[in-house]
Amino acid sequence: MLNVEDIHVYIRDSYILQGLSIQVQNDEVVCLLGRNGAGKTTTFRSIMGYLHPKRGKVIFKQIDITSWPPFKIVNAGIGFVPEDRRIFHDLTVRENLEVAFKERPERQIWTIERVFDEIPLLSNLKDRKGGQLSGGEQQILAIARALVTNPELLLLDEPSEGLAPVIVERLGELITGIKKDVTILLAEQNAYFALEVSDRGYIIDKGRITYRGSSSELRSNREIQSRYLTV
Repeated sequence: MLNVEDIHVYIRDSYILQGLSIQVQNDEVVCLLGRNGAGKTTTFRSIMGYLHPKRGKVIFKQIDITSWPPFKIVNAGIGFVPEDRRIFHDLTVRENLEVAFKERPERQIWTIERVFDEIPLLSNLKDRKGGQLSGGEQQILAIARALVTNPELLLLDEPSEGLAPVIVERLGELITGIKKDVTILLAEQNAYFALEVSDRGYIIDKGRITYRGSSSELRSNREIQSRYLTV
C-alpha cells in the first residue's frame, strides 16, 4: 500500500532524512520506532506532503504522490493524526467528527454513528467541547476524526505521548479494534506499546533505518532496544 523509497529530506540547513525507505502492506500495523529527534515526525510529514523530499519517492497504491499537496493526499485515502492532535477546541465532539466526515461510496466503513457505537467513551462525551476533554480523550477523538474520513491508510504520530498508562492501554485496545478495517503506520517512542499492537517495525536513528523486523524479533532483541530505543 505504501512504499517510501530512499527519501532525503532537508529542513532549512539540516539534513533530516538520509535515504529512508519503509514499506507498509495491506492490512498491516507497522511501527516506526525511535528516540525523540530521530526523524519520525519528519517521515510522516514527508508522506503527507507537508515536506517534499529532495530525492526519493513516496508511492501510495502504486501512484507517485511525492509532490502532491496534503489535501490531495488525504482525498486519495491517507488519514493523519499529528502529534499535537489539532482538534477543534471550540467544537463539540460530534461537531469535530462532522467537520471531518468524508463520504466514499467505494469505502463507507466509518460513520459518525459507528464511531459512537464502537467507542463508547466518545458517545458519552458527544456534546462536550474539544477543549474540555482530557489529553487521552482528545487523542481518541483525533483518531476517530481521522477514521471518519474513511482512509485506507492511517498514520498515527506518537499517539501514546503524555498519556497515563490506563489511557495508553485503552488506546491499544482501540488500535487493535480498528486494524481490521484500516492499515496503520504509527510512530512511537514507547516501544512496549507500539510492539504490542504492531505486526512488524522499523527503528529509525538520525534519519536512517537501522533495523527492521517482526514485532516479536524487536521485543526479544535487547541490544537493539538499549542502543536505539527508550524502553
